[in-house]
Amino acid sequence: MPQTAILLHLQDRAHLDGGLHPDLADTHQNVAEVHQATGLIAVQAAVGLTEALLLLRARAFASERTIMAVAADVVSRRLRFPPDDGHHA
Repeated sequence: MPQTAILLHLQDRAHLDGGLHPDLADTHQNVAEVHQATGLIAVQAAVGLTEALLLLRARAFASERTIMAVAADVVSRRLRFPPDDGHHA
């Protein structure tokens, strides 16, 4: 599951003396929102779920925001991914 790999990657890079990466707190709500946002992006951008998750991650990185914050914007319809956003024909 790609989301699990992302979360494990975040934790691996956290360097928090045994603590959790901030994006891993309150995971039940956050993971559900990331899943929902990934589905919405897949439909909006006309891509598969793997590419939709990559688009979500790329937007979070480019805007210097957390994946969870960008996912919340997607779910609340404040952010959309048109079909030509982030990939080339």
